[in-house]
Amino acid sequence: MSDRGLERERGRERAGGSEGARGGEGERRGAELVVECLAAEGVRHVFGLPGTTVMDLIDALARQDAVRYLSTRHEQVAGFMADGYSRAGDGGLGVCLASRGPGAANLSIAVQNAHDESVPMLVLVGQVPGSLRERRSFEEMDVVAAFRPFCKWAVEIHDGERIPELLQRAVRTAVSGRPGPVVVSLPLDVLQARVSARPAPRVRFHAPAPDADGVAEAAELLAAAERPVIVVGGGGIGGGAGGATAAGAETAGIEAAGAEAAHLALAEAADAPLVTTWLRKNAVADSSPAFLGALGYGAHDVTDRTVREADVVVALGCRFSEFTTKRWTLVPAGAALVHVDVDAGELGRVHLPRVGLVSDAVAASRALAAALGAREPGARQSGAREPGGDPAADEARAARRAARRESLRREYEQATELQQAVDGAGLHELHGSKPGSGSGTGSGSVGGNVGGRGRSTGGTVTSHALTRGVRRLAETEGVILVQDVHTFGPWVQRFVPFDRPRSYYGSAGGAMGWGFPAAMGMAKARPGERVVALSGDGSFWMVAQDFETCVREDIPVVNVVVNNFSYGNTRDRQRFAHGGRYSGVFLGNPDFAEFARLLGGHGIRVTSDDDVLPAFEDALAQRRPCIVDVVQSETEGLPEGLQPPKAR
Repeated sequence: MSDRGLERERGRERAGGSEGARGGEGERRGAELVVECLAAEGVRHVFGLPGTTVMDLIDALARQDAVRYLSTRHEQVAGFMADGYSRAGDGGLGVCLASRGPGAANLSIAVQNAHDESVPMLVLVGQVPGSLRERRSFEEMDVVAAFRPFCKWAVEIHDGERIPELLQRAVRTAVSGRPGPVVVSLPLDVLQARVSARPAPRVRFHAPAPDADGVAEAAELLAAAERPVIVVGGGGIGGGAGGATAAGAETAGIEAAGAEAAHLALAEAADAPLVTTWLRKNAVADSSPAFLGALGYGAHDVTDRTVREADVVVALGCRFSEFTTKRWTLVPAGAALVHVDVDAGELGRVHLPRVGLVSDAVAASRALAAALGAREPGARQSGAREPGGDPAADEARAARRAARRESLRREYEQATELQQAVDGAGLHELHGSKPGSGSGTGSGSVGGNVGGRGRSTGGTVTSHALTRGVRRLAETEGVILVQDVHTFGPWVQRFVPFDRPRSYYGSAGGAMGWGFPAAMGMAKARPGERVVALSGDGSFWMVAQDFETCVREDIPVVNVVVNNFSYGNTRDRQRFAHGGRYSGVFLGNPDFAEFARLLGGHGIRVTSDDDVLPAFEDALAQRRPCIVDVVQSETEGLPEGLQPPKAR
C-alpha cells in the first residue's frame, strides 16, 4: 500500500469508519456532504492548508477516495494550483481550501488573479461558528464582504441542509458564462452538523449561440472590408479556463483543436489576418498562414500595425485589456468593430461595437465563416443580389485582402527570426559589462558565486541562448510551458513559436509567483505531460518553499529560474523612467540548484550559453521535480529596442 493509501486507512481507523461518523442511517456530517457534493461535480483534487475551521472537512476528505486533499506550504500556492488545474482543462474544476481569517487573506492574491483572467475556481474558506459571530472571535473575518469585490460570487452557508443547493450552484456559477472564481464560506457548526440532504445531479449549461441577424450584419462588414483583422482572446480558446469543466474532461483536447479550426476557418473565409491578445499566443498554431502573433507587451510592430490599420475588427472573447491595446490606443476609432463575448456586460465597456454578439466565441466563428462561405459575390446574405452589386469588385477586394495578409505574414516571419546579433536592451552599457562574458561552469555545476548586490561573479547566460533553449522546449512533444511574470517574458512573446494546442499558458493578471504553483496544478490535471515553469528569480522565491510539496507529492515539474539577481521589470523601469537610479531592485540569491537538491529534487545550475540545451535535456530526462538555475548578469535586459510601458 502506498504512503498516501496508508494515511487514508489510518484516518478511517481513527474515525471509526465513515458509517460510524454519520450516526443514524441516511445522516452525515455537513463536512461529509460537502465532499459528496464535490465528488458529484467531478472534482478530483482539493489544494489547501489545514486549519481549525476546516479540520472536519479535511477529515472527511481523508475517509474517502473520490476527491484527494493535498497540503501546500502556503495558501497562495494552493490558490494558484487550483488556477492552473482549471486552465489545463483535463482535470475539471480547480478547488482550493483555507481556514478563516489569515488563511483566507493569504488566498486573496490567487483569487484576484483568477478573477482578472476569468479562470473558474472554487474557493472553500472555513469560518467561525454562528454562535461566535460578531464578537471579534479569534481570526473572525467577514469572508463574503472581503472577497466580493474580486470574485464572481461569494456566499456563506448557514444551514447544512442547503449545502447541495448553494455549493453546487457555486460550481455551476464558476464554470458558466464568463468563468471566474466563486468563494464559499463554511462555518464550523455547519460542517459539524448532522444533515440528511443529498447531492444534486451534476448539471452544466450550454453557451449561447450568436443571433442570426447579427451574424448576417457582421458578415456584410467583413465582405466589404479592405483591411480586416480577427483578434482572439482568452474566451476564444477551447479546452482550458473552464472549457473542459463545462464540456467534460475527455473532450478538452478536441475542444481546443475545434476552437483553433473554427477561428482559422473564419480567417480564411474573410481573407483576414489573425492575432491574439496578450499571452494567448497559442490559440492557433504559429505556423498558420493567417497568424501574425500576440498583441501586448513585447508585440512585434507588424502585429500592432495590423490592428491599427484595420477597417473592420472582429474581437472574439476578449475584453480589450490595458496591455493588449497599448492602454486603449490600438483599435482605430474609425474601424467597424464586431465584438463577441458570452458576457453581455463586456460589449461596449471599452469600445462601442457596430455589431455586438452575446455568444460563445467558437460558435460565432463557425457561424460567421458559414455566412461568408454562403455569400455570393455582390450579393447580400439572403442570396438576393444587391442592386448595383459588382461580383468582380468583390473578388478583386478579396484578392487584395489575401495579398495583404501574405505580405504581413512574410514580415511577421522575418520579425520572429532569432538573430544571433540580437542583444539585451543595453543595460550592460550602463554598467560597463557584457552579458554572457564570463566563463561557464556547465550544467549541474555550482557555478559562480554571488557577490556585491547579488551579482553572479561566475559565468552568465545570455537571453538569446536561453530563448534558443526555450524554443526547443516548445517544440518538444508532451511539454507544456508555463510563463510567469518576469523580464524574460518579452523574449518568449517575440521569438518562441507554439504550434501545439494547449502547450503554452501565461498569466496576464500580473501576480508574481503564479507560474510555479500553476504548473504544479497543471501537472496534476495532465499527469501524462511534462510541465515546465519559466519564472524569474523574484517570482520563484516568493513560492519556492513549495518545491518541497512537489517532492513530497511527486509532482515532476521542471522549474527554469531566470536568475538575474533582481526584480527585473522594476529595474528596467528605473533605467528608463528614473535615469538609471536603481533602488531596491537588486537581490542576493542562493544556488537554486543546491536548494533543489537539499529538498530531495534534481538541481542544475547553468552559467554558460553552451550548457542551456544540455541542461534542459537533463531536466526532461528526470522523473522528479527539478530546478534549472539559469544564471544571468544582473544587467541582462529586454529585446533590442523594447522599453517597458510608462507607469500610470
